[in-house]
Amino acid sequence: MYEGSRKKQRGQKRKLEKMFSYIDCFEPCWNQDVLYEHFHVPSDPFIERAKTSNQVKRSFYQKWLSTTKKFIEEKPQDLKFCKIVALLSIPNLWSSEIIIFFDKSYYESFFERHDDYQKWILIENESFEKRQSFNIDLCEMGIRQFINDEGDIFTNELWFYGEIVEFIS
Repeated sequence: MYEGSRKKQRGQKRKLEKMFSYIDCFEPCWNQDVLYEHFHVPSDPFIERAKTSNQVKRSFYQKWLSTTKKFIEEKPQDLKFCKIVALLSIPNLWSSEIIIFFDKSYYESFFERHDDYQKWILIENESFEKRQSFNIDLCEMGIRQFINDEGDIFTNELWFYGEIVEFIS
């Protein structure tokens, strides 16, 4: 085995603090002239590496979801339609997003993924929040995603938090 692969990933705390400072700068535009607005995980993809500690990942989950909760609490009441949803992509955390939907039909169709390329199936009787021992007061919904890329099937979990629709499989 290559000796370098056993090395500890250095600077996790520093990288996490830098990421959090970027997340703290997220500011929704509340622009109803678009279908949605979204925020991606800032910084490099260190957060999803195998050598990133579970404690660091748990801190990220908590920050990502508390930012979503803050957006929900700050949402202007005079918007025609607005739903705010956090997406945690497991194990591809760098693909996680916070999405603000301004169009009802786009919001509802977003959760309908059943075609030859992509299929979503509801994860029942499981909770990522409980599995990871973090606590946030938001609705949770888990989806198992299957992507067919020219015959190669890729699968991952998508965990949605916030103002989510009831998923119908």
